[in-house]
Amino acid sequence: NNLSEAEKKVLVDKTKRLRDWNVMPDYARWHGMAPLLYHHFRDVDLEIPLSVARELQFSFVQTRQQNQIRLSVLDSILDVYNSAGIRALVLKGAALSLCAYSSTGLRPMRDIDILVSPSSVVCAQESLRAMGFHASTDDLEFRLNHHHHLEPAWKTVDGLFVSVEIHHGLAHGEPFDEEQFDRLIADSQLIYRSQALTMRALGHEDMLAHLCRHLIQNTTVFSSPRLIWLADIVTYAEKHVAEIDWYGLRKRSPLVLNMLSLICHTTPLSQELRSCLAQHTPGTLNDVGRDFQGWPRTSLEEQMEKGLLRFLGDTFWPSEWWLRLHNGLDSVQSIWWQRLVAHPAEIISWIHHWLSHKPSRTNRETLG
Repeated sequence: NNLSEAEKKVLVDKTKRLRDWNVMPDYARWHGMAPLLYHHFRDVDLEIPLSVARELQFSFVQTRQQNQIRLSVLDSILDVYNSAGIRALVLKGAALSLCAYSSTGLRPMRDIDILVSPSSVVCAQESLRAMGFHASTDDLEFRLNHHHHLEPAWKTVDGLFVSVEIHHGLAHGEPFDEEQFDRLIADSQLIYRSQALTMRALGHEDMLAHLCRHLIQNTTVFSSPRLIWLADIVTYAEKHVAEIDWYGLRKRSPLVLNMLSLICHTTPLSQELRSCLAQHTPGTLNDVGRDFQGWPRTSLEEQMEKGLLRFLGDTFWPSEWWLRLHNGLDSVQSIWWQRLVAHPAEIISWIHHWLSHKPSRTNRETLG
């Protein structure tokens, strides 16, 4: 995960524009970028306030220690699953910390995410309960039909709260069956933890497609995209650029190339990776990095403090960058349908939803 000279220059230039160093550590932690910043700041000629450097170093050390505990727990779970004949694929943070980043301390993870076949979900959850996890299996079949993962199972290990999510699909609202799981297993990659410990993760093309869908589905009018999700995509693509079937990916999951074309406006890509984007030549993009600022992200009361015109503009005319990310479009595809029809319709649907459901006190504070 070492930076190129171009990336170092961008980092130095951006950092020199900081007006308040004190807010940076908290902002970096929220985005999951604090350990990476610590790692990269060590490679550039830049004076950093000592207090900030210590906070970032603490985030790196803490992430590394916590991830070591979580990965040890994961090893135990996979060992139990293997004995029970449960095939499993490790998703997101746990897999990325081992096959994308150079150190397990660089990629924070909140949960351990494991994908199993739909027919193995009950057994997988019951196995966690047998291992001492608080793992609910109540109304399991009902919840299987309404989300792509079960409620998290959890327990405390060496003073750390460890949460495990058993997935029976890759994305909310997308159908998933045994045949699709078999295909993912057939195309999976083997990650070596040691000579005795291995785990399976999604293959390169499936990994990138999953990371891109996760980014898009979590870029909404309610939730902000986290920079670590963009870093995951770029880091993985750069590390495995020579192994990825870009031609097949372009046909099967064009969304990945769309996202890389969009992300290149936020960070430099290597010449090798840019050449793989082929027809996705970056265009000119406005308001790069500007998140959605309108309702229902914050309450109507907060929105109206900005004035009516700005409230309406932020709500119905969001930044081009956010609108493309929200809809999975690259930097040159037309967005006029999303701008004039799809996005206003989405806002109107949320207004209708809000008016047709009497909000609780908590929801009123959120929605206005």
